Amino acid sequence: MKTNTTHPIYTKAARGEYIAPKDIATLIRSALKTEWPAVTFGVTSSRGRGSSINIRWQDGPTSKQVEAVAGQFETRGFDGMIDLAHSNSLWIYPDGSAHCAHDRGTEGSMGLHPEVIVSPKNGAAVLLDNVASCYVFENRTLTAGAYRRALAEYRAENWAGLEAVNWDAIEVREHDDGDAYLANVPCIAVGGPCHWLDSAICAKAYSYDLTQPQPAPAMAAPAVHAPVLCF
Repeated sequence: MKTNTTHPIYTKAARGEYIAPKDIATLIRSALKTEWPAVTFGVTSSRGRGSSINIRWQDGPTSKQVEAVAGQFETRGFDGMIDLAHSNSLWIYPDGSAHCAHDRGTEGSMGLHPEVIVSPKNGAAVLLDNVASCYVFENRTLTAGAYRRALAEYRAENWAGLEAVNWDAIEVREHDDGDAYLANVPCIAVGGPCHWLDSAICAKAYSYDLTQPQPAPAMAAPAVHAPVLCF
């Protein structure tokens, strides 16, 4: 049982010290570990034209779920409509959690991102404004099981419009690190937001929250035979 719940980065911020990209990475790593203790996340910081925090993991939660947690620590945004970056400060709490305090936005520069000002949740919050300006990027990869599940489910759900597809020829292959990918997927347009068959299967695979119990494997639809007419 923990006897001290004060996060070291909170203590550093309370002293008014500069919060570097590696400190933000530490906060994100702690938040992800609290939310998904069984998932291994690689969280690294880098410098360049705008510092960044890069998060990488296999399977586990979806990218949107991770973004909802890690995005609270983002101190830099980008408005692609006017090609302009904007920064924001954070409220940080003793347990290491945080959320936006002031997002300066880009509307003052004829952009689309509005200014956002958020009050602290309680009096323990410390304003984190002496902080590195960092983007946060998520990079999720999948193992073979997720692709096989997506392939089976997509085939079962869409067989009626794709009778000509040789499903058995589609392969799920793996790199040495366990990251998987699809091979031998025919170039067939399927419509919708994904447009192509390989993109549609991948989108289905990446939609899975793999921290939850997986359902029984989908059954492929039976072959359809033309009726025989008797006279």
